[in-house]
Amino acid sequence: MKGDIVFCGFDNGKLAAYSLADGSLVWEKLISPPSGRTEIDRLSDLNATIKVIGDDIFAVGYQGILSALATESGQVLWSREISSHSGVGVDFNNLYVSSASSDLMAVVRSSGRELWRKETLLHRDITGPTAFNSSVVVGDFEGYIHWFDAEDGELQARGRAGSDRVTGQPLVVNEMLYVLTDAGKLFAFKDVSRKQES
Repeated sequence: MKGDIVFCGFDNGKLAAYSLADGSLVWEKLISPPSGRTEIDRLSDLNATIKVIGDDIFAVGYQGILSALATESGQVLWSREISSHSGVGVDFNNLYVSSASSDLMAVVRSSGRELWRKETLLHRDITGPTAFNSSVVVGDFEGYIHWFDAEDGELQARGRAGSDRVTGQPLVVNEMLYVLTDAGKLFAFKDVSRKQES
């Protein structure tokens, strides 16, 4: 949401903006067009959380495209091919994306240029990434929490939130990182990058 406009992603690959005042359609854009021979191939859902930062909106689709759009008009500012169903993380300069195969990558917010890509956690079904100070944090299917350096993608630390799967994107509140496991257990972590610097 931005001002009096709310943004919605749909399972047909479309992103739309609606007026909160009367529910009227402001604009609609096809972000991730379906393609392929089978129903699975043609999945193009925008299930991942949409991020609105300033005048830009960022959306990514399953078997689709990561796009930046102007909030007022829906004009596509840039796009690049990447498949994700777990969402994006964002900080002042960059976007962080967990791909469908559990690659973790960083791209420049203003242009979509790829900064780094890590395949360290391939097939570990990682969560959407969360920017946490100078780190990018994801959880995985065995309950592990992984911290990567936001600048170069190098692994900083690894901890565990029990033995249950972590599906939801970690959440930052003030100076703490919160992780909820699929078993309903809540864990809180401090910033490990600051500990390593001291």
